[in-house]
Formats: sequence, structure tokens, C-alpha cells
Amino acid sequence: MAFEWIYKHIQGNATKKDYDFQEVIELNFKEEGLIEFLEMLDKGKISASGAKDVMHLIIDGDERNPSLIAQVLGYLGGPISDEDLSRMSDLVIEDNMTIAMKVRAGEEGKLQALVGEMMRQTNKKADPKKINQMLKDKINAL
Repeated sequence: MAFEWIYKHIQGNATKKDYDFQEVIELNFKEEGLIEFLEMLDKGKISASGAKDVMHLIIDGDERNPSLIAQVLGYLGGPISDEDLSRMSDLVIEDNMTIAMKVRAGEEGKLQALVGEMMRQTNKKADPKKINQMLKDKINAL
């Protein structure tokens, strides 16, 4: 997990912005910030999509520590329970029945609209892979 985040996400985004990767790690993240960032991910305190937002701010020079950035953005608070996600997915499907029926008919790409709605409602705290599977299962059971 650490390797993927450091080299795929952090290095990839630093390179896209034409920043020196080593400087981003040493000056922007600093050792303790990088450890804190990776621990938040590893312990499930922040979702991958929330972590990406935090990462972009740090790469761009935000000097606050990762947990403070995540807190200010509203990404902390722990994972959302499966029970809460299930109730929320029922409501999202109910409110978007036309899209749900298109997904059921084989238009898989339409599912992303429902996943996106749930991510908005959870303030990016939920795991999009878990949401995706949950929505698929519920839609197929309609």
C-alpha cells in the first residue's frame, strides 16, 4: 500500500505538475507527514478519494499536517458502517430508479453516477469499491 501511494500517486502527481519528487517528499510531506498520511490510509481513517484530495494539497505546498487537512475537509470520522451505506444505497437507487434500471439492463457505465452520488453524500468517506459492489448487488436484486 505504501509503495503504491508513494510511487504511483505522489510521484505520479508531482511529475504531472513538473515538481521534483524528492523535494515534494522532503519539503512538502516531510517524514512525519508522510508516515501520518500513510497511517490514516492504512487504518481506514480516510478513504482513498479523500486521501487524494489531501495529497494534492500537500503536493501544492499546503504546510498543515495531513490529519488537519483531512479534518478541515471533513474526511475524518472513521469509516461509514455497512448498515448506513446499505440504507443510503437504497435511497440513492430509489431516487434514481431510471438510472438503476439502465444499469440492470446492462448499461454498466451508468452505475458511476450512482457511485458518485453516494460519494458526495458521504463526503468521500466511503470506499467507492464497496459502494460499487453494494449498488450492483442491490440493482441486480430489483
